[in-house]
Amino acid sequence: MTAPIWLKGYDEGVPTTLEPYPDRTLLDYLSESAQKWPDRPFLLFKGSKITYAQVEKESNALAAALVAIGVKPDDRVALCLPNSPQFLIAEFAGRVLQRDPSFYLPMFIIAGLIYLVALGVIHLLAPRLERVNLAV
Repeated sequence: MTAPIWLKGYDEGVPTTLEPYPDRTLLDYLSESAQKWPDRPFLLFKGSKITYAQVEKESNALAAALVAIGVKPDDRVALCLPNSPQFLIAEFAGRVLQRDPSFYLPMFIIAGLIYLVALGVIHLLAPRLERVNLAV
């Protein structure tokens, strides 16, 4: 098997893999950290501190809210968020629902996502839904 081309750019001594991979998920690490260090900062953002316990609590709450509106583990939920604490919380919520969410989409796909919302294929959560034109 040919080595991936990007490995040519690695500096000498940089491992080409991180194997063996742990048999744990990011949720496992978040839960463990929230138990051990509930008040420690998970992240600092624009002068605010968000703790491990807050991230776990808010991501679980968002996952529960998504389930409450009918989102099932295999459903697709589009997230159009900037790099912010809310994005990380939503990512962890997605992991609660399906363990391997795929949230990373190029911006040119947004129009396609809106079309899928209009068809009812994916769910849209928007605080100002009246501003979103979903005409198909």
